[in-house]
Amino acid sequence: MNVYRNIDREKLQFDFINLNPGEMAFTEEINLLGGHVYKIPRRRDDIAAHKKALDDLLSAHNYKGMYYQCTRRLTTMEFFKLAKKYGIEKRVIHSHSSDEKGIGTVSSIRKKCAALTMNRYINGRLACSKAAGKWMFGSKEYLVINNGIDHQKYRFNSEKRQTIRSEYGISNDTFVLGTVGRLAYEKNPLFMIELFNEYKKKHKKTVFLHVGTGVYLEQMKQRIKELSLEDSYLLLGERKDVYDLLNAFDVFLLPSLYEGFPLVLVESQANGLQCVISDNITRDIDLTGLVQYGSIQNISEWIGLLENARSHFVEREKYSEVVREKGFGIEDSARKIQEYFLS
Repeated sequence: MNVYRNIDREKLQFDFINLNPGEMAFTEEINLLGGHVYKIPRRRDDIAAHKKALDDLLSAHNYKGMYYQCTRRLTTMEFFKLAKKYGIEKRVIHSHSSDEKGIGTVSSIRKKCAALTMNRYINGRLACSKAAGKWMFGSKEYLVINNGIDHQKYRFNSEKRQTIRSEYGISNDTFVLGTVGRLAYEKNPLFMIELFNEYKKKHKKTVFLHVGTGVYLEQMKQRIKELSLEDSYLLLGERKDVYDLLNAFDVFLLPSLYEGFPLVLVESQANGLQCVISDNITRDIDLTGLVQYGSIQNISEWIGLLENARSHFVEREKYSEVVREKGFGIEDSARKIQEYFLS
C-alpha cells in the first residue's frame, strides 16, 4: 500500500487478489484510488472454485504484470503458471524475508517442489535486502529495492506522545517499551513478556505497549495473567495509527527468530526510537546508529541493552531525515518499482 499510494496511477495501476474469507484491509481506499479487489476462494476451501476464479480473472484482463510480495517461500507456482499462460509480461516475486522456520513436512516438500520450477515461470526478482534476495533466489540475479516509508509521517512529535500516553494513563516519568508486529511464531512474542517481567522487577515504572494480533493472542493473555502484568503489559491489537503510537515509546523491541528487512524498524528509526533487536536480523537494518543487537537465548543480555538505551538520550526529531537520506523514503522506492514495471 505504501508503494501503491505513491506511484503515478495514471501510468501504473494495481488490482489486488484477496484470498482471505473476509474483506481485505484497505479495500475501500484501493477502490478510491482506481484499483479493484478480486475475491478468490482459498485453494484449501475449494480447489476447483479457486482455480476457476483465478483462471477467469486472468483471462478476462490484459494485465502487464503480476507482483507477488513474499515473506514465505511459495508452495505452488500456480499464479505464475497462469500468468505465463495468459501472456502476462512481467511475473515478479519480491522477497521480504531471509529465513523460514516452523513449517510442517508437507509444506516443506511442496515449497521445495515449487522452488524447482520457479525459474520456468517468473522473470522478475526483487528483494528488500541482499539477504532476502539470496534466500529466495540463490545464485540468480535480483534487484534490491528498499522498503520505503513516508518518513515525514513517522517524524517524532512530542504533542502526539503526550496524547497517546494520556490515553493509556501513562505518566511522563514512566519508561515505555513497545513493539509492532503479528503475534506469530517468527516474531517471538512470548519472549517479550518474559523480558518485560524481568525488567519490571528492577524498574517498577515501566509499561509495555504491544501492537498487533495473531495466533499467539490467547497464549499471551494467559502468560500475562500468570505473571500479574495485566495493568502494565498492554495488548493494543491491530492499529492503523502506528505512526502516532511510536511517539509514546522509549525503546522499540524486535526479538524475531528471522526477518528479511523489517519495515517497522525503518519506521521506528525514522521516529528516533532506540531499537533493541535480535541478532538474527540483518545488520543492514541499522540506518541510524540507534540499533542494538542481542541474543534471544540470553534475557540478561537484553536487560543490559535496555539499560544502555535508557541512559542514552537522542534528539528524536532529526532521524526522519536521516532515514530519507539513506534511501528509505517511499517516493524513491515507489519510483523504482514504477520504473521497473513500465520499462
